[in-house]
Amino acid sequence: NDLQNIKRLADDNVKIVTLTWNGDNQIGCGAQTDNDTGLTSFGKTVICELEKNKIVVDVSHLSDGSFYDTAENATAPFIASHSNSRTICNHRRNLTDEQFTVIRDKGGIVGLNFYRDFLSCGNAGIKDIIKHTEHFLSLGGENTIAVGSDFDGCDIPDDICGIADVPKIYNEFLRLNYSETLVKKIFWQNAANFFETFDNI
Repeated sequence: NDLQNIKRLADDNVKIVTLTWNGDNQIGCGAQTDNDTGLTSFGKTVICELEKNKIVVDVSHLSDGSFYDTAENATAPFIASHSNSRTICNHRRNLTDEQFTVIRDKGGIVGLNFYRDFLSCGNAGIKDIIKHTEHFLSLGGENTIAVGSDFDGCDIPDDICGIADVPKIYNEFLRLNYSETLVKKIFWQNAANFFETFDNI
């Protein structure tokens, strides 16, 4: 409950803050909450303070209520650093189409998550990363999709060994006739553009 912590984070060059993990905290409710009351009044103040200090708000791990409270209170673009499509894989950690559209319309980015349980209800693979990408593209996400991976905290599909296989995923997009211009946007340009412009918003 100390907003001065945000200034300390900014002084240490922290650029992104995820508001909750899966559980609830002083800021709001996480994705695994049993009682989705959204953000607390303190949490809404936190968003204002993060924006004031040029720190990006990350809604990955938020409950639906906390997501919409963030959308209502945020004035700057925000991101979902590692979240997939709930339409493709119905997991509460994934984004609904409406949530993706909110992030898109605010100028944020959504990082594709490589965690097997967020990719598919069955055997997950690179094919499922592409399915989520295709769905987000169908929602007008060409300038919104990025790579979130979650390599440091998840079980990844059997056909991905780790960060060394990012070129393999990149090349699979090209093999499926995605233009190199679009693939570059997804793999780095959208994220780079977002962070290059955020401080000037």
